[in-house]
Amino acid sequence: MFIFLARWFKGILLGWIAALAMYLVKRIITKAFNMERPPHWPENETAAGNPRGKAPQGDVIDTLYTGMSEQQLLSAMKEPMSKLTCEGNVQIWVYPTRVITLEKGNVTKWENKDSV
Repeated sequence: MFIFLARWFKGILLGWIAALAMYLVKRIITKAFNMERPPHWPENETAAGNPRGKAPQGDVIDTLYTGMSEQQLLSAMKEPMSKLTCEGNVQIWVYPTRVITLEKGNVTKWENKDSV
């Protein structure tokens, strides 16, 4: 009986530790991508850390990352100033501050205009 209770307690303890670890990972990711919104923010109020001055809507995050789809890029950055089509499925989108390269509809690299 004692072995059964010891194993049960060990399982409960490991479950709590795993749940705590997952909670901490969620908090770290939430803070890293600035996804926390204070509950008192109305939907139309501007977000303080957002460079465009508006709160992200839905799953749109003001972040650029490798592998981002063309649709996600349009949602996050809007229409570019110009689009250049190169060999095959390579496109170069020019924005006021960045030059973004897409291959097969996904972001592969980007450069800030001051480094171009």
